Amino acid sequence: MGRTCRSVRMGSHDLAARWLKASRALSKEDQIYGQRLAEMAMDADGGLREDG
Repeated sequence: MGRTCRSVRMGSHDLAARWLKASRALSKEDQIYGQRLAEMAMDADGGLREDG
């Protein structure tokens, strides 16, 4: 049987992905802030990253 509830790590990964996508719509100067928020969301999940 599959899980019916999403884990916190899955939620923080999705949140980070949304911030990265949204940061592209910001001005070049402000994009770093969206990217930093995405990094913080990924760090909040215990440092678990798909790329490493």
